Amino acid sequence: MAASLVGGIALLAVGAGLQAERPASGRHAMIVTGAMTATYLCIAGVLLFKSGAPIAAATAGILGVLSLLLFMLAGHSAAVLRAHPPRDNGTLARDLDRELTDRRTRVLDDPDA
Repeated sequence: MAASLVGGIALLAVGAGLQAERPASGRHAMIVTGAMTATYLCIAGVLLFKSGAPIAAATAGILGVLSLLLFMLAGHSAAVLRAHPPRDNGTLARDLDRELTDRRTRVLDDPDA
């Protein structure tokens, strides 16, 4: 359960980086999902071979396979960001801020508009 909590929070942080189109966020997502995959598969192995808990091992194994799929998606994201790097971090935010400032200025200059 602790691995799921830590991994989920890390994926949340990496997802925010991917949304912001930060160039290194694809590689960071691969690191996080790779670590989650290794952790879940190790837990599945320990549960199966040391504890003899096949249902718990199957659950951890399924989580390992799902995080492996996330690893592959993160690899694709890293490749796309490498092939098409974003123009500039924060460009969209600056453009939106400029547009809002222009609108505000027009409204203040011409209140009847």
